[in-house]
Amino acid sequence: MTRRRKQGASHQVEQLVAYALWGLVAFAVGMLSLWVTYGIFRLPYSLSVAVSVAANLITHYTTSRLFVFTRSGRTYEEGFAIFALIGVLEIIGITALAIALVEYGSVDEYVARILSGILASIIGFWANGHFTFRAL
Repeated sequence: MTRRRKQGASHQVEQLVAYALWGLVAFAVGMLSLWVTYGIFRLPYSLSVAVSVAANLITHYTTSRLFVFTRSGRTYEEGFAIFALIGVLEIIGITALAIALVEYGSVDEYVARILSGILASIIGFWANGHFTFRAL
């Protein structure tokens, strides 16, 4: 187990900004995936949301590992396993919340996905920064 390196506040802010920007890129990939699977191929909404979130998470892990948390204190494989576990929890949470908003709140499918994704991204940043990359 590698010890966490103490980092200055300015470096942590830089990481947060970079993580958020790459998160926006990953979110765009996920939304494109939702549009393709649900809007074009007409897969069931619940499956389309899950595929969308998975595409988002894979993109976000890869970019975060390559460009944000380059010295994460974990091997690539170890970090990916933890990121995937957190990702599965995010997929379940986002899918359940999006479906609930659509079914019980009459919220538009895309708006529901965005709202549930915002909540999950806040929780996911902390969890991944702390557990996956051991940087927070």
